[in-house]
Amino acid sequence: MKLKLKSVSALLALFSSMTYAHEIWLEPTEDGIKAFAGEYNKNAREGTPGMIEKLKQPVARLESTTGNTPLQAQLQADGIAFAVNLAAGQSVVFEERAYPLFDDDHQGKKIKGAWLPAARWVNSSAAIKPSLALDLVPTGETGEFSVSLRGKPLAKSEVEVIAQSGWVQTLETDEQGKIKITLPWQGHYVLVANHTDSKTGKLAGQAYRKAYYTTSLSFKLTEGLVSPPAPPMSKPNH
Repeated sequence: MKLKLKSVSALLALFSSMTYAHEIWLEPTEDGIKAFAGEYNKNAREGTPGMIEKLKQPVARLESTTGNTPLQAQLQADGIAFAVNLAAGQSVVFEERAYPLFDDDHQGKKIKGAWLPAARWVNSSAAIKPSLALDLVPTGETGEFSVSLRGKPLAKSEVEVIAQSGWVQTLETDEQGKIKITLPWQGHYVLVANHTDSKTGKLAGQAYRKAYYTTSLSFKLTEGLVSPPAPPMSKPNH
């Protein structure tokens, strides 16, 4: 029996780690913005059939200093597209609000866990006020970003900095929830923050005991060294 319980706990831990190994990020397209899911550092992207179809309530909005505008989602074979024209100083925010709950472990008891992924695209380094539960935004200072949880700085939180070549650097936020990084290459970057929260809640009407937040911030640099090529496109490991 003990071996069986240990095996169940190991499987639950594995599922949680697999969830955290995935993120959702945004990339610009000719028609607007598209949300992709998978592992950006490996250029591993989910498709349909698959994880993309589990994103039951994808919600996105265009944020600007004059207000927010909801965006219409369109499910595609490799992601979720949103038609939008971005002006300077605007950003697009994505949230998934109904990802299926899963069996998890809390203090040795079987509970329901929730994955709450979100993503943001920015087209400048201008300071942005956080609006997501777990948010990752530029501060307005070159190479500086801040992580917040429900609007408050999140200290000692790990942030993965991922270049389009697959290069990864992991940093920890300071007491003000900030990191300072050097981005040497041109091209697309994705920053990822995770947070586990034992605060109970409901997702799509279903109660959960533990929440796993994953938030990404994506942007493109036009200055710097020429980036090494991205890894060959692949499918994420499950």
